[in-house]
Order: sequence, then C-alpha cells, then structure tokens
Amino acid sequence: MKNLIFIQIALLLFSYSAFAQFDPDPGARDSVIVDSVYVPQGSTNVNVPIYAVTDDSVASYNIPLHWTPDGIGVHAHVEYGWPLTCWNVVFDTFFNDQQFARLFSILDMGDPDQQMCYLYTDGVRMHIMTMHFALPPDLPSMAIIIDTTYDPLNGSMYFGSWDGLNGWVPGFKKGYIIIGDPTTINEIANPNNFALNQNYPNPFNPSTQIEFAVPKSGLVILEIYDILGRHIKKLLNNNLDIGQYSVIWDGTNNSGQDVPSGAYFYKLTANNFVQKKKMLLIR
Repeated sequence: MKNLIFIQIALLLFSYSAFAQFDPDPGARDSVIVDSVYVPQGSTNVNVPIYAVTDDSVASYNIPLHWTPDGIGVHAHVEYGWPLTCWNVVFDTFFNDQQFARLFSILDMGDPDQQMCYLYTDGVRMHIMTMHFALPPDLPSMAIIIDTTYDPLNGSMYFGSWDGLNGWVPGFKKGYIIIGDPTTINEIANPNNFALNQNYPNPFNPSTQIEFAVPKSGLVILEIYDILGRHIKKLLNNNLDIGQYSVIWDGTNNSGQDVPSGAYFYKLTANNFVQKKKMLLIR
C-alpha cells in the first residue's frame, strides 16, 4: 500500500512538471522572491525569507535553488509558512555538498481540509518559507548568491494551478547573503544601471537562465526571437521593482511547443533601455 501511494505521488509530480512546459502564466506574472540579508563576519547562521506574489490559485510548485560560490561549506534547510504548512505533500531535499535544494510540493485538493490552502496572494508579497543557512565561522567578507537553477529530476521552476490542468514558469528574483560588508548589499540588490547578462548555460538543452538588472521600477519586457526575427515567446511583461532578476526559458514557444535547435535572440525592454543577446539551443 505504501509503495502504491508513492507511485501515485510520483505520477502527480510528473504530470505537473509536464504542464509547466506548455502553458503561459494565465494572468500577471507570478513571482518568487528571495530576500537579501546582511550578517557580520564570523556569523554561523542566517535566515533568508522567501516570498511569493501570485494572482492565481497555486496548488503545486517546483522551486530548485542553488547557492554560490561553490565549495564554501554552507548548509541549508527550510521552514515553511502559511499556507504551505497546510499542505500534506511537501517535499524538500537538500544536497548540501552540491549547494542545491529541491523544493517540490503538491496541494491535495481531494482532502477537504486542504481545499482552501492553495497559494494565492492577491498580487501582494507573502512570506511563504525561510531558508536557514549554517555558515562556517571563517568565511571572508563575501556575497553568497541564492538563485534558481535547473533540476535534472523535476525541471525548471514552475507553479501549477489548483485544478491540475495548467502550469507556468513564475518570475524569480535572486537573493544575497552579504557577509562582513553591509554597504555591499545595497550595491548588489539595488543596481545603478540596466543590464542584460549572457544566458547560461549557453549552448543549452533543454533550458537556460537569463539574468538582468533593473535600477528603476517600471514595466519590463523580456522576449525571445528566432534568427529571422520572428517572435517566439514572451517570457516577461510585468512591472518590476528595483533589483536583480533571472528568468528560465525552457525552449518552448508561446504555444508551449518545443522549438528546434538553432540560434535565438533574447531582448530586454525597460523604460528607454533596449538590449538583445544571442544564444544557441542544441537538442
């Protein structure tokens, strides 16, 4: 019986991850936001809040996280806030030697006690979990970056709908642990200029990460074009606060279909800033 339950859960997780490749965000762009915090040099622990902003009723998520630089001996675990404390299918696995966290959960809508526990924030920021990091006491003054990544088991970050019929990729704002120099946190978390970084990995298959900096709140648009200039996908079209952001492109078009191997361009438009860069998809 226990094996059957685990098989059923595995099938649910697979089905939700598949949906995330095919559907655009149904409303305004949902987001996952990792806070940036400062600790004095010599500190041995730090708590990093993680927030969500949704205008949809989210009932599943995959939030793979990675912290860098590598090899610094920083370990982590997670504590959940409401409404995730109401969910009974909550998975978190920490590969601290790889500095990687697999956070993957589903709300059981068949359970009457959970039917009103979906993640819905009405477009405002909600504190949904806290990452607790254990730090070696001998770390030098530095910035530890907490970013999303590609999980080889569950794929890129995504949210799933309460009815299990839709999935989409939310926006993501990475966070920083600033050790030893409190002035650095403002320099990193609040950039002075717009910037669009080269995607990584590049070449890529099946997904890649695009990072950019926003020094002024306002509308930000991130789009994909093919080598002939044809529009492929709109990854982002939303008002963003000042900060550093990253978005995953999973190699699909606006219809959720896989695009073929080849060269593509990604273009960032914000205020009077327009920049594009080239990337290569190899299937």
